Amino acid sequence: MFSDDSCRGTLFRPDLSPQSVCQLVQQVYGLHVISCDELDSYDDRNFHITVDSDYDNKHLDQLCPHGYVLKVLNSLDSRKPELTKVKTDVILHACQRGFPTPRPVPTTKGQLYSLEVLEREGQSLKASDTTREVDTYLVRLFDYLPGETLASQTLTADLCFEVGQYAGLLDKALKDFDTRTIPELLVKWNLANVPHLLHMTQFVKDTDKMDILSEVISAFNVQVLQQEARFQSGIIHSDFNDYNILVRTTRELPSETHVCGLLDFGDSTKSLYVFEVAIAMAYMILKTPEGCNCDEMAGHVLAGYLSQVQLTKAEVDILPLVICARFSQSLILGYHMFSLDPSNQYTLVHARKVWPHLLHLWQRPVESTLSTWRQIVLRRNIAFPCH
Repeated sequence: MFSDDSCRGTLFRPDLSPQSVCQLVQQVYGLHVISCDELDSYDDRNFHITVDSDYDNKHLDQLCPHGYVLKVLNSLDSRKPELTKVKTDVILHACQRGFPTPRPVPTTKGQLYSLEVLEREGQSLKASDTTREVDTYLVRLFDYLPGETLASQTLTADLCFEVGQYAGLLDKALKDFDTRTIPELLVKWNLANVPHLLHMTQFVKDTDKMDILSEVISAFNVQVLQQEARFQSGIIHSDFNDYNILVRTTRELPSETHVCGLLDFGDSTKSLYVFEVAIAMAYMILKTPEGCNCDEMAGHVLAGYLSQVQLTKAEVDILPLVICARFSQSLILGYHMFSLDPSNQYTLVHARKVWPHLLHLWQRPVESTLSTWRQIVLRRNIAFPCH
């Protein structure tokens, strides 16, 4: 369930300039910044930095040759450092099993995160020091993993297959992560929270859309969430979107692009495996180039996932509805976040594309969609669940 704060809009990002980033990195990590470039972020602040070869951090064995990413969480998420610790443990678990994702870097005190008092973003420069408001923000540093985001590339069927494959590989790598003693990962983007969006549909500001969103959410609650005991669960990434997936070419085949890594475990949580593949399929539908069949692209993602993880027929049967639920979530939360910070256009990067795809999948007969996916999976010589 959402916290009251997230619904009241009391989320703040820190006020960080390139100069203050340099000071923060030197103070917390003992590194001297040479360059600093801000990266897109939904509700946090992210920076790609390069550093001087001279550093003062006994807990750092060697420098990452590609630089680092400084991630400063928003004020709400910073209030729950125990959840960040769990998510950091998830990242380390994936790294130890060879999954390509950026490693966290220790502070000069040997910790993998630090809580720092910083000013809020967007305050008037004329405000005096006594009136400028501050919050405590959680700061982390990660090795920079080279590559381009999938968002910058033209999507192909083979890339879709690799996206699904990587989602399955990650879920397999995290399968033995011990969840018995961890606190509940309350993530607003967890699909289990979709029913709580019913009271937020007004942010879409379109009556016809609001009615369909309500239908989708109600069906998802009854057919999926109230039946969740039937479905497999574990730790999932929960945000396989084109801005979190890294790709690159190789010297041997410079004309071919392949998936090479995954970013941002901020939404990782314990949830249903079918949610993981549905989320990846949803984002690849939104990424489908004009003139290509988005249903077929989604089928290639499913094929990749099934090459690594076995799903049941019941799980595959609910996939179209789960994808519609993710589309609804993206639309509502995107416009909700935009209403809180209209200057952050990144909050609408997916929400603006959702509606025609949601309408298509919601109105198309489920068996027709499953038939398309079944043919694609079988063409790749992968078993399609039948029981």
